[in-house]
Amino acid sequence: MSLIKVCLKGSASLLLIVLAAGLLVNAQPAKAVTTTFRWERPLEIGGSEIPLKVSVPIVLSVAGLPDRIQPGEEAQLRVELRPSEGASIQFSDRTFNIDALILRASGKPYEVDLSGLTPLASSIVARLLEEELKMPHDAAESLSSAVQENVKLTLTCDLKVGVDVAGAAALNPQEIATWFNEANPQTLKVSQNAKDGDEIEVSYYVDWGLTLKIDLSSSVYSDPVAGPVMKKLAQLIGLPLTRGLGAVRGDERLTHRIQVQSPYKLTPETVIAGAGLAAAAISIIIIMLLKYPRKPSWR
Repeated sequence: MSLIKVCLKGSASLLLIVLAAGLLVNAQPAKAVTTTFRWERPLEIGGSEIPLKVSVPIVLSVAGLPDRIQPGEEAQLRVELRPSEGASIQFSDRTFNIDALILRASGKPYEVDLSGLTPLASSIVARLLEEELKMPHDAAESLSSAVQENVKLTLTCDLKVGVDVAGAAALNPQEIATWFNEANPQTLKVSQNAKDGDEIEVSYYVDWGLTLKIDLSSSVYSDPVAGPVMKKLAQLIGLPLTRGLGAVRGDERLTHRIQVQSPYKLTPETVIAGAGLAAAAISIIIIMLLKYPRKPSWR
């Protein structure tokens, strides 16, 4: 009897190990991809064209995506965006890193304050003074440098994660308006009619719309030298000014395939196989008892 108990205990331990291993296999890590957004278009301001380029890489992450799922089953997901290094804005031949500015974005919709990039502000104002007021290059640069601390530049952001689903499943919500480091819950629901062996494909993408806002602080207009010139420029181009850079889609998608597996069912074949395994286990126990008999102990 002691040997039988040992065998049963060993079988139970083995079963626990197998179950734990199965849980570890099914605990899938988050899937992630780096996707980059690029805006390259001239902004029309008055009669001028401002050649502006913006490039921002980000990381799209989705946690909870299973490799296998049953018909009618649900999976709880978490969608998140994280900033990556290398965000920049380019005007003419000058490029400015905006990683830190994106991290400090605030408000809803989120706004990235570019006013601290005084060389960028100065360059844009100088370009407008030259083209709109026909001011000589040196004079335009001198005046723009004097007022650069009073220029307000803001990028308003509209960031959304969407997903395309192929197969007998649905995701809710299918579109998420979000920002960086925000955990967004999402539910994957498989149809009851899904069949064993079916494949479900989910493909995530990110759309990002940008709007540039330009304005001047009121104090600049009271300056005896710069005030009259800047007031004329403001009236000519219509400050405060808003220009859309448009919405672009990130250049990479996060795509994942899920296999549908029906729940385990008893069939005549599986019953026979199970009976065979049980008989084999009993036979091994009997052989062990016969080979190593336990002598009775008399008191």
